[in-house]
Amino acid sequence: MEDLLRACSRLRPRAGLRPHTYRTLFSLLLASGLRISEALQLDDSDVDLEDAVLTVRDGKFGKTRLVPVHATVVPPLRCYVEHRDRVLPRATGFFRTDRQARLSYFHVRAAFISLRRWLRWTANGRSRRPRIHDCRHIFAVSCLVRWYREGIHPERKLAHLATYLGHVEVRDTYWYLTVVPELTAIASERFERFATDEQGQL
Repeated sequence: MEDLLRACSRLRPRAGLRPHTYRTLFSLLLASGLRISEALQLDDSDVDLEDAVLTVRDGKFGKTRLVPVHATVVPPLRCYVEHRDRVLPRATGFFRTDRQARLSYFHVRAAFISLRRWLRWTANGRSRRPRIHDCRHIFAVSCLVRWYREGIHPERKLAHLATYLGHVEVRDTYWYLTVVPELTAIASERFERFATDEQGQL
């Protein structure tokens, strides 16, 4: 997804706020696992850069939740806010462009399709073409990979991840945990260790 973030600089007007807004938006989706609708509904008052917490209001099923973000997410968000406020008068919508007081899903989807076309992302080798929603999948799988590498059993953390993502049931989170090369490599390493231990006990 780094290619996607770099490609945002190609959005017009290149000297305007739009490239910065989209780069920050997609970065936040990848770093937080928010639904695109939740990110677009954020107001300035919902983004607490001091405590590194986002307030998602009236998310799916009408639920409101607090979403802590990693400390590394705060500086880019603060940089975006400072740049945004220099370009435009302050407004309530957190993500906006030179012409839009608040980004709409229609415009975000159109921008993503343009970026996808520039990057030549197709459905070849995939079940479908990349979507904005894939950012949420990437976040969930990244959590799983990190837990494995830190020696944490994922089943102990899945309930936390489900709450963080705003899922009502843990089983809803399983749909996000698709197989990726990193997980395949971890599974292979674990099976190799298991097979070696089994042979040693014979």
